[in-house]
Amino acid sequence: MSAEELYVKDVQVWVNDPEWVWKPAVIRKGLTNGTITVQTLDDCKEIVFDLSQSGVELPPLRNPEILIGQNDLTSLSYLHEPAVLHNLKVRFTDNYQIYTYCGIVLVAINPYKSLPLYSNDVVQAYSGQDFFSMDPHVFAVAEEAYKNSRWKPQAVILGKLLIAAPTSKSGSAGSVPSSLTVGLSADGCLAFNNSQEKNQSVIISGESGAGKTVSAKYVMRYLASVTSDWSEADRETHIEQRVLASNPIMEAIGNAKTTRNDNSSRFGKYIEILFSSKHAIAGAHMKTYLLEKSRVTFQANEERNYHIFYQLCACADNPEFCELNLGPCDQFVFTNQGNCPVINNVNDAEELENTREALQMLGMNSQTQLMMFQIWSAILHMGNLHFVDDGNEGCKISDANKHLERACDMLGIDLEQTAMWLCYRKIQTMNEIMTKPLNAADVRILN
Repeated sequence: MSAEELYVKDVQVWVNDPEWVWKPAVIRKGLTNGTITVQTLDDCKEIVFDLSQSGVELPPLRNPEILIGQNDLTSLSYLHEPAVLHNLKVRFTDNYQIYTYCGIVLVAINPYKSLPLYSNDVVQAYSGQDFFSMDPHVFAVAEEAYKNSRWKPQAVILGKLLIAAPTSKSGSAGSVPSSLTVGLSADGCLAFNNSQEKNQSVIISGESGAGKTVSAKYVMRYLASVTSDWSEADRETHIEQRVLASNPIMEAIGNAKTTRNDNSSRFGKYIEILFSSKHAIAGAHMKTYLLEKSRVTFQANEERNYHIFYQLCACADNPEFCELNLGPCDQFVFTNQGNCPVINNVNDAEELENTREALQMLGMNSQTQLMMFQIWSAILHMGNLHFVDDGNEGCKISDANKHLERACDMLGIDLEQTAMWLCYRKIQTMNEIMTKPLNAADVRILN
């Protein structure tokens, strides 16, 4: 149909709005001589679109009401940005549905609260089902990937990426504002090869706070559940539980509170889960990349360092940790810059216990764990070093500062050598190596 036949009186459209992004409107004067007049439904404001002007385009058409709320965006007559946003909004606010398909892509809205969607009963309901036979769910994605790889020993790969460009049946759905940018519980997508005897990939992407970390955990938990055949008594000793135990560890040392997300992953991860010939999980590999190292030494206002530092500080009074010489997190420069030491509804002391249990499950005994805690504690002590100018061109560490001694003791390094090289730097030329003293300002920048 031509534009003149589509844009006639009483047809509903979408118009841009600076506050609501898109607002519904109805055509009052159809397209004639390159001009169309519409009226917004809420405030009855008339808007004229003159297509002869540069940059002016026809407003997007609205879908019929009977199609609104479909669980697959490809079922809509018109698939563009306002159509996608409105369908997601209706499903989320009216139908309490956080998941929606767009072909083989699963789009999700983070509800920012726990929902009863991931129980063992729900796992069993999706186990063995075809992809489109059930309501949209992250378990359906995991089941499809598992089913297509189970005919011989293969790998299911979970990648948490910053971007993803899979192929869907319908093509692009347009840009989505941050409030609705989601996919697999973030705005990402699923990509896997439908032919059997192929390695499968689940790609999870989205903005900070969209739910990527939680979605990855649900996919891993589903795979562990549907491949298990052991008794409850033996559950803790199996490889599936060891794979799942990596989650609290990676969150403790790689996640932090940001202004948008209380548990934001500050790194990318690639997880490869391997299956045996009996379709049970046989092991896993994990690769991480792009860790935000600068967060260790600096946090913006209302943000935190990595969780592990606060967990250790919360247990500073534990006799087991007395040799770490820690205290409240507000006493350390590396944990007090954001002025946000506590996360609502999170007990850092309890979280450390979860981290320790996960480390124990992965074979790290108490002695090994203590060595790790000493390294992290030493970082906090190093952040509290105070440098003063020595009256010449260099600087020195304040004699009253005991943090360097504590850090060197836990790291097993020489105190005098460390104190010297924190205040000097080496410069290598073509013919020689020179040692240059640093003033206090230089040290604060370089260290």
